[in-house]
Amino acid sequence: MQQVGLHELPQEPRLGGLLLLKRILEKPEGWAMAEKLGRRAIAEQAARKKKAERPPEVFIAFPEPPPETLLKRLKEIGLRFNRRNMEWRGPADYDLMVRAVVAVGWDRYVLRSGYVQASRQDVDPPPPT
Repeated sequence: MQQVGLHELPQEPRLGGLLLLKRILEKPEGWAMAEKLGRRAIAEQAARKKKAERPPEVFIAFPEPPPETLLKRLKEIGLRFNRRNMEWRGPADYDLMVRAVVAVGWDRYVLRSGYVQASRQDVDPPPPT
């Protein structure tokens, strides 16, 4: 009731609305429409929650180990060294990462940087239509 604001309605219209909803749900097409709207709303809420929980994963690579001041800053913003890809990566704000690199003058040494593409298992299925 609170998710859609029904708790703010006076008692009589709220009860009347619920009785009307009950009548609509007794019909198969009403039930199908309610189910479709509910699934969509739940999927949108889950997507918003997931997006708000943490920043996207980013990466940056250098041709050689960066100076200690930059290493410390990359660790502070949440990046860890990935030996397999020889790059720093983790959930962090991309602009913050780039500003840290520029602050120590290492922007000209960046081999590659960007957002880590989600693996197939990390991608949410599209909401039902």
